[in-house]
Amino acid sequence: MRRIVMVGDGGHGKGVREIIELTADMRLAAVLDDQYAACAGSGPDGVWRGPIGAWRELLAQDADLRFVVAIGDNRTRHRIAGMLESGGARFVSLVHPSAVISPRAKIGRGAVVMERVVVKSDAEVGAHAILNSGAIIGHDCAVGGCTHAAPGSILTGGVRTGEGAFIGAGGVVIPGRTIGAWSTVGAGAVVTRDVPAGCLAAGVPAVIKRTAAENAAAASAAAEAAGAGRAAAEIAAAGRAAEEEAAKTPAAERAVDAASPAESGQGRGSA
Repeated sequence: MRRIVMVGDGGHGKGVREIIELTADMRLAAVLDDQYAACAGSGPDGVWRGPIGAWRELLAQDADLRFVVAIGDNRTRHRIAGMLESGGARFVSLVHPSAVISPRAKIGRGAVVMERVVVKSDAEVGAHAILNSGAIIGHDCAVGGCTHAAPGSILTGGVRTGEGAFIGAGGVVIPGRTIGAWSTVGAGAVVTRDVPAGCLAAGVPAVIKRTAAENAAAASAAAEAAGAGRAAAEIAAAGRAAEEEAAKTPAAERAVDAASPAESGQGRGSA
């Protein structure tokens, strides 16, 4: 019986957990998510829950554990999988019983294949990729690591996706085309030309809506806005703390602090 540690317990994790439960030789041993940081321990279902940082301790206790990163966001999944792998964690690929996988296809470590997915002959699915519900991966496709093929997406024969690519729900890529690393194909798009790395493509036929440079600028602006928001929140919090502290100060002390300028030696000048 393989004991599985699932990292991430959000919406995608629900589907991942079901695959583990439906697989006869697997048992869910632990779920790691930072929402459990304050309540680590075993639940009534016998599954241990704790923060993501507990993975080293679990692995030290049981070197035979197998991990799967159940996080839908490609960049987050890529980062956490890299952290785990660098620390010696080993991964399990998960395939839903209803999926149809060619015996000549290859499914990489840590990949998750959801219900009703079809993977055809000589296709290769990279490590930590997600093939979501009803996706079709045609013959001779090469799906890059940490790619996410969303529900109902279709990669026809010979399509290649770079690392971290995202194919939106119902998106179609015609034969032989390439989706560059960390690019996004919008929901319902039909890709008839190669999509360069780092771009956003959408529409029928799909066109580039945002280039890699524009994506980088947008990400930088978002990070800057988030930083400004955090700074404003810190200033507001400091102001509230000062008000609370002032409210605790006895009235007599406040009266001394509020002495007139003449008493404090200020405001002197011609009358």
